Amino acid sequence: MRALLVDFAPEPAWKRRTLMGVIVLSWLFAVAASWQAWKDWRALQMMEMALQQMQRLQAEKAAKERALRLEIAKPKPYAKDAAEVVQIASFPTDQVLHALEVTQIEGVRVASIDLNPDAATARIELEFDDAGELMKYLEQINAGDEKPRWSLVQAKMSKPGITGVGGSASLASVWK
Repeated sequence: MRALLVDFAPEPAWKRRTLMGVIVLSWLFAVAASWQAWKDWRALQMMEMALQQMQRLQAEKAAKERALRLEIAKPKPYAKDAAEVVQIASFPTDQVLHALEVTQIEGVRVASIDLNPDAATARIELEFDDAGELMKYLEQINAGDEKPRWSLVQAKMSKPGITGVGGSASLASVWK
């Protein structure tokens, strides 16, 4: 047998170039698509991180607001002392002392003064020689007031029934 010589027609060059061009373009498209997919994936990751950070910051903000509300709601440690200072400052100590200074009766002595700004009261303990002098003192200390401010709380004679023998008394007043 003899070998057949078949002369195949050579492929046209444009087909080969077209195929190579399609392959190169496909490869470029695949690279571009991969690049775009990576950029989209990275942007999605960044958005998720930003969302997580925003949620964390909102939680921190809510916690701080709760803590601030609780701090505002509870009384300050100095509030009680400040209120006492205001009460003491608003109590008319100078008027009480002035009333005691201008009231002077022979035989009546102030033994103690008790000022209570919380109740807006003043209480004085007196020593007296005679009950009549004590009554004069009470009249004089209330002189000038429309309504008597000072009142006799108690009076004790050292020796009951004997005139001229001293005793002690308590006067109280309300300064509201």
